[in-house]
Amino acid sequence: MEKLAPDKDPQVNTGPKETSLPEKFQPEIGNKVTVQRSSGEIESGWTIASLDLENKNISVNKEDNNGVILTKKALISDVERFNRQVKLEDISTAKNFPQLEYALVQLKIITGTNQNYTSEDLIKRINVVIKNESLINIITRTAGLRDAVTRLLDQSKQK
Repeated sequence: MEKLAPDKDPQVNTGPKETSLPEKFQPEIGNKVTVQRSSGEIESGWTIASLDLENKNISVNKEDNNGVILTKKALISDVERFNRQVKLEDISTAKNFPQLEYALVQLKIITGTNQNYTSEDLIKRINVVIKNESLINIITRTAGLRDAVTRLLDQSKQK
C-alpha cells in the first residue's frame, strides 16, 4: 500500500515554497512547470516543450543529473493542478495519494465543522487509515477528503 510522505522518502518535491502561483494556469512554451512523474513524485523544473490544445495535451522536458533529456506527455489538466493556486476541490479530484498530499500541503489548514486540521495532522491520519481502513472515520469529511481517501484506497487495491 502507498503511504504519504511523512513516513517515507519524499514524494512531493516542489523546490522552494511557491507562494505566488497564479489563480489560473496559462501554459506557454518555454515556461517552467511542476509535473507529476510516472513514479508519482511531484517535481518542479520541467520546461513546456509543446502544447496540443486540440487534444488538451502538454509535453515537457527536463535534463536529469546524468545529462539525459527526459520527456513527459500529460493532460494539461493534470499539469495545471500543480501550477496554479490549490483549490479545495483539488482534494476531492485527486487521482492518487501524491496529488492528495500535494493539495493538503499547499492548503496548510482545512477548516472543518468543529475544528481546523493542519496538513500534517491530516497526512498522519491518512497514513493510519492506509494501514487500517477500519479507522476511516478519523478522516474529516470536509472538502470530500474522507471520500477521496476511500476512493484512492479502492483504486490502489485494483492495481
